[in-house]
Order: sequence, then structure tokens, then C-alpha cells
Amino acid sequence: MLLYFDEVTSSLSRRDLRELRERRYDLILSRQYTHLLFAPELINEPWIMQEPQSWNYQRLAEACHARGIAMPRASMVTLSMPVITHFLADGRFITSMPRSVAYFCSLKVLPVDLPVRPWPINTVTLKHRTLSPIIERFIECAREVTRPMREVRSARKR
Repeated sequence: MLLYFDEVTSSLSRRDLRELRERRYDLILSRQYTHLLFAPELINEPWIMQEPQSWNYQRLAEACHARGIAMPRASMVTLSMPVITHFLADGRFITSMPRSVAYFCSLKVLPVDLPVRPWPINTVTLKHRTLSPIIERFIECAREVTRPMREVRSARKR
């Protein structure tokens, strides 16, 4: 039995989980993202942004609003991570993205002092659908791996 992984950005950005309902996927893991925020002096730099209906744009808008600063103007708009990372590589553009994505793509992360916030992960399956043994095992392993993180977060709340 094989386990396939795919990026499900379109469904998650609309929050309708169409691919799950159409049984293209047995399981979707999604983050409830918080967003890296930037210092106000970066507002006038050339920004690469995603489209306004995208998750990334919406989190950026929320972050700007929370800090009482204007939304930066986009010099480029794209949903393509390869395009974003290509143009970020030469250092002329900046963007806002989760730190883990920046590190995964070997991008330089600007030293902006932000509070650390947990990013809960959602496990999404269809109700009344029997999961395959490999999916059940994957969920079990994911819970085992994340248990120490959940315990630390729980201890901090007390």
C-alpha cells in the first residue's frame, strides 16, 4: 500500500474541503496559522504577495490591522511558491510567510522580534468513512510525534 502526499491549497483557502468530500483525499492535515509579522519600516519595500482571497494575504492583513499599520503594497502577486522563492532569492523583494516555509526553502529570515505563538494542526477526515489502516497509523504516529509539543504548551497555560 502506498501513501501519497499532496498540497491542498485551493481547498483549504476556501475552507470547503472539496477534495476531501470528493474522496480524492482520505485525510487532510491543516494548520491554523498565525502569521509572522514585520516591523513598520518594511511596509514600503517591494513585497511579493498572494491574492487577497488567499490564506497568506488574509493573515498578513490581520497582522497589519492588529499592529495599526497599513497593508504593504504588492510589487508582485502570485500564488506560486517557486516564483516567490525565485524572486526572493536575489534579495530585492520581501514577503511574509511561516518561518518553517522560509527555512525549508533556504530563505533568509529577517530578525523581527515577534511573540511565539503555537500553530494548532487540524486532522480532517470525512464523517462515517472508514479510514484505511495506513491512514489510521499515520494519524497515530502524528499524535505520538506531537505529544511532547502539546504537553509543553499545556504546561505553559497552567
